[in-house]
Amino acid sequence: MLAQGPLRGALQFSPAPPRGLGLQRPSQSRSPNPSKSFSLRVRLEETGEIYRLSSCHGDTTVRELKEELDLMAGIPFHFQCILYLDQGILMDESTLGFHDVVPGGILSMCIWHQDGWQELVLAAMEGDTSANCLAKTPVGRTALHVAAAMGHVSCINLLLDYDAVLSEKDLKGETPIEIARRLKRKQSIQAFCMYQMKLRAAKLGSSQSNPHRSASLLFSKGQHIKS
Repeated sequence: MLAQGPLRGALQFSPAPPRGLGLQRPSQSRSPNPSKSFSLRVRLEETGEIYRLSSCHGDTTVRELKEELDLMAGIPFHFQCILYLDQGILMDESTLGFHDVVPGGILSMCIWHQDGWQELVLAAMEGDTSANCLAKTPVGRTALHVAAAMGHVSCINLLLDYDAVLSEKDLKGETPIEIARRLKRKQSIQAFCMYQMKLRAAKLGSSQSNPHRSASLLFSKGQHIKS
């Protein structure tokens, strides 16, 4: 299944086998205690970067793992190929318990080379590409969701300057700032708060330059206070 490719030694893969051919969907987890929480590490083979994921369980599916890596690594989950030891490619519906993934273990993540995805990811890592900051992954996440999860303030500010949408929700209903709060990324939260303050200040400055709008705002505030 694995073949050494010409692209800086990156791992490449043949297409995943069709379901039902030698790989069966597990009916239940092998983990003796699927509710017990543990952490593990995922190594991105193309770059050597390692990501630590906490709050994993024996019944956590590979797809759920990929969706979290979608945020942590900034790589869309359908680009990802997850492997563990000598078990080959882990199917999305299988669980960590089914594959006997041990707490603190290291999984490998590689990028599917079909359709140039591997080259695209490597080019993006080197800044050698242009991108649409409004584009979404299959789970509804934008670049701003990922920047918020990583705590990259400079990236957040750049995306907001290019009209990234702060209120955009992913398929789980989370906005970038909600993801930052869940992951306790204080830098991201502060960047979003500063941006919102700038918007309010700009809006207030605009209303002050327009007497009619200023009067309208004062009237609406008065109505709100009376109510």
